[in-house]
Amino acid sequence: MAVKSNGGVFVRDSSQVHPLAVLLMTDTDVYVRDDGWRATISLVDSDLLVLEGDSYTIRLLRDFRVALSRMVETCLCYEMAAIPGDLHHQHSQLLDILVDLLKGPSTNFGT
Repeated sequence: MAVKSNGGVFVRDSSQVHPLAVLLMTDTDVYVRDDGWRATISLVDSDLLVLEGDSYTIRLLRDFRVALSRMVETCLCYEMAAIPGDLHHQHSQLLDILVDLLKGPSTNFGT
């Protein structure tokens, strides 16, 4: 579906999005409920996504999300060519992990 507004054309896409992409790349706070064994993580301002898993995995996802957010904020402070080599290497590793996660099946995450 396409909509035209003020001379611009906007397309509403109906592609399915991997749940981890929604969790990891959305600029909003998350809520974690953890009983020590099982945990859930969800977006604070939306009911679009609730992921359930063991406590360790959910904490890893939360921490990975924080690391990705820091990476984005750091990159916004530099021109691409000015990013120090150690940060560039760290960011490359984070992005490699993200790509590997998003290549996996979305059915591994209970919603």
